[in-house]
Amino acid sequence: MSVLRTAAAAAGALCASMVAHAGVISFSFSPPTSGGTLTSIAGAGGPDSGLMVVDQTSALNFTIDATGEGLGMINFNNARMFMTMTLPPATDIGGGLYRSNVTGTFTIYDYTGNVRSDILTGNVAGGQFLKFDTSHVILLNSNSGLSYTAGPRLTAILGPGRTLAPSQDGTFALANVRTATGGTNILGPGNVFETFFARTAFTGSTNVVPTPGCIALLGVGGLMVARRRR
Repeated sequence: MSVLRTAAAAAGALCASMVAHAGVISFSFSPPTSGGTLTSIAGAGGPDSGLMVVDQTSALNFTIDATGEGLGMINFNNARMFMTMTLPPATDIGGGLYRSNVTGTFTIYDYTGNVRSDILTGNVAGGQFLKFDTSHVILLNSNSGLSYTAGPRLTAILGPGRTLAPSQDGTFALANVRTATGGTNILGPGNVFETFFARTAFTGSTNVVPTPGCIALLGVGGLMVARRRR
């Protein structure tokens, strides 16, 4: 029994340390110097809906800032991104601002040695594509349906007993947005999106928390310690 108590106490201490060090983790990449183009294909997402995809042949410099977890900055200089997100007709909400509710998924993965190993996946049940004049941004958060999943590379960085919290956000900032004919107005009749191309940067963040199993171990460890004291 003493061995079990010692093991439970050790596990509880480890989880307690993880609880104490739970913090913010953030993600980012800048547009690649060449390639890496985001393309929205008119009509490919359904009737009057575009389908946003990304060129996967160009490397992204993807950075994870885990200093709040005591893990420092981790850089993947040969990352790629897979994206498939639908872009329905926009709504004119006044003042020159247009909004479209996007859905879909994106995955950022390491491609070192030409072998794919996922880092982070974002499932988007509801996001906001905002257009104001020549400014374009995709806003995502857990309140509107963003859900991050850690891939094998991120899971290995976090280590045992840590997972991503359900409160999450992300932003894609689009630049050099152009239609297939080189124009800047990407909205056609009925505010349906024309085919367009853009360079994009990404930032996102969430918290890191103990896994449910770690929390359970923390409770067991505390219970055993309480029993030993009695």
